[in-house]
Amino acid sequence: LNKRSFEELAQSSLNDDSPFAEHTLILIDLDNFKGVNDNLGHNYGDSVLAATGSILRRLFNSSDVVGRIGGDEFCVMLNNISADNLNQKDFAAKKCEEICEAFRNFYTGDDSKYKISASLGAATFPDDGKTFEELYLNADKALYHSKRHGKDTFCFYDKIADKEENTNET
Repeated sequence: LNKRSFEELAQSSLNDDSPFAEHTLILIDLDNFKGVNDNLGHNYGDSVLAATGSILRRLFNSSDVVGRIGGDEFCVMLNNISADNLNQKDFAAKKCEEICEAFRNFYTGDDSKYKISASLGAATFPDDGKTFEELYLNADKALYHSKRHGKDTFCFYDKIADKEENTNET
């Protein structure tokens, strides 16, 4: 899905569920994607974006919402989480690790030596936000925390860490 369609479907899933609904918004940013385009060319960049979409569709089921929200950024809304006797955050963490692992095994280029990785940020509904905008903002904060701490990993939004970070910036 494109950004607008993704946002509409994600917000719709937040609006239509019971008060016990659990969702997690995951933002995915390809690490150093500019290097793919600069070093290998835009055709390779396009193939990486297409492969990313395929990877994400393979990892999630039809009740989840998957989209490309711009450039090298993708987004997933995990809907109505409950599987494998895991709580919401544990299940979402398992899916985030699956995404990271899929990218750790993803190489491109004529000689397949150019490694692709991804950084992820996640925010849970309703704890980290009750609207798409709130979840997106908090997942984005978590994403940039992942990028600042080495990339090729994931992080969940943390209200306490966010307050500490905002205090340190002032």
